[in-house]
Amino acid sequence: MKTIVALSDTHCNPLSEILKGWEGSLCLHAGDFLNAGTAKEWYGKVLPELKVVRGQFDRFVVTFGNHDLHCHQNEELVRKELGELGIDLLIDQSIEIEGIKIY
Repeated sequence: MKTIVALSDTHCNPLSEILKGWEGSLCLHAGDFLNAGTAKEWYGKVLPELKVVRGQFDRFVVTFGNHDLHCHQNEELVRKELGELGIDLLIDQSIEIEGIKIY
């Protein structure tokens, strides 16, 4: 059986705690990783946590929320950083994973 974990609005809370005990085929994060939207939050809290939890899932797909200002303002850089972790970033795009279309 496939397991899909969907979450959003984590606002700098540790993803390793939120996703503790979860693993599966796909993790979807629908945005609002950050609180104030700063680079300090992204590099000091969120990106290190994404590195920790990435291995729990076969695929990881994210988008940005309205609190993710650093990410919106630096989309290409953040896309590259996520890509290096094997995380797909969707901004007005879709992706198909095992016959499931995600937009």
